[in-house]
Amino acid sequence: MNLLTRSNHKGFTLIETLFSILIFSAALISLFTIAGRGISATEDVRQESTAHYLAQEGLEVVRNIRDSNFLATSSNWDAGFSTCTSSSPCNLDYGSGTTTPALVNCAAAACDIAELNGAFVSGSLGTDSGYNRQIFVTSVGSDEYLVASQVKWMQKTIPRTIVLRTILKKWQ
Repeated sequence: MNLLTRSNHKGFTLIETLFSILIFSAALISLFTIAGRGISATEDVRQESTAHYLAQEGLEVVRNIRDSNFLATSSNWDAGFSTCTSSSPCNLDYGSGTTTPALVNCAAAACDIAELNGAFVSGSLGTDSGYNRQIFVTSVGSDEYLVASQVKWMQKTIPRTIVLRTILKKWQ
């Protein structure tokens, strides 16, 4: 028997096996990292979209109050929102059981938005949603107002703010 003859066994050596496991592990770690970042980015976008919708709701309520005032009486079209100044911002109050919100003055900390049964509400009902909305109305002419709806929230450890603005005019 010759010890120097080469064996005809086919298969992987230990080094080849370890190297393939290393490549597979690196690929797997990369995939998990990408998936984790995707989940984190999705949560960030969800929070920003929610803040945008809450700010838009603030503008729409002021617009609705103006339109309702026109239907009731055209002489007092700005009643109900002209008190929302930079020193005394407003937030929405849906009251108990009503679907038509009103603007109520609030201090900056009291403008927090709560979550109750999957819906956002103002005040102390429900649990804290992490969002704070302030609505400011500034007269920019005899028959027009600048309305700004500002929503603040914490995105991870970063404070974020979104502000939407519109001009409301006496259109009748």
